[in-house]
Amino acid sequence: MKKQSSKKKHIGHEKRTSSLKICIGQAIQKKIPELLKQNYVCVNYLVLSHDFSQAKAYVSFLYEKEADKLLVMDTLNFYVPVLKKYISQQLRHQMRRIPQLRFFYDDLMEKQTRVNHLLNSYSTQ
Repeated sequence: MKKQSSKKKHIGHEKRTSSLKICIGQAIQKKIPELLKQNYVCVNYLVLSHDFSQAKAYVSFLYEKEADKLLVMDTLNFYVPVLKKYISQQLRHQMRRIPQLRFFYDDLMEKQTRVNHLLNSYSTQ
């Protein structure tokens, strides 16, 4: 019986994480329109703590300069209270409490590009 109950909790955690990730993406699109004029922000994945008190959203977007990246990340983290209010209105029947939200830049694509470049340069030698 214990295995079934822990499995149910795990499924519930995945379900909440998934719905929160989708809602964060919608909140960014609807509540921070000036951010989207220049950048398309994509929520790649979300790490939600087991007690649902904290959430780390990993986002990616295209940028030309490092300063642009910092500006977008600062803007996202500045608008966290506005985003949380929107999320709480959307998920009021699914989650009792909306977790503390923090945004991080997901540089996985950049790392993959570097690794592919290194592998290609190694294979040509």
